[in-house]
Amino acid sequence: MENKYYIPTIDEFYVGFEHEFMNGDRWEDNIICPRDLITETSGGDPCENYFEEIYKGLRDVRVKYLDKEDIESLGWEHIGSGWYNLKVVPGSLGYWNYVRLRKWQKNELFIRGYRNDPSENEDTENEMLFTGNIKNKSELKKLMKQLNINE
Repeated sequence: MENKYYIPTIDEFYVGFEHEFMNGDRWEDNIICPRDLITETSGGDPCENYFEEIYKGLRDVRVKYLDKEDIESLGWEHIGSGWYNLKVVPGSLGYWNYVRLRKWQKNELFIRGYRNDPSENEDTENEMLFTGNIKNKSELKKLMKQLNINE
């Protein structure tokens, strides 16, 4: 069975980053907020103590790889074979009124913008808006905001 989780690297942490941490004998959901990154004793680097706990093994963390449930929770509708649709507010993406996402393998995905509904006309004008690796829900959420297609 494929592993659903990975251990994040320091550069993945930012305010809003979703992960789980071990609390006693069970995993708990957590979202990084500003107070997690700023401590009075951290001196020059506001993240030093927080990350030191993680990487010295004093705090176990993990992140779930992006999956169907995560994609759908961000407003995408699964239409089969790794494809998802998202209708956007007209004008929010400029020329494009529809967005379609395709997830390949573990982390690979691409997002295309469409002028007209692609389910009605497969020959509609479209443009690749993104192609690359997205490992988790937080990254997809951030990308959607950057592309101005957030819910």
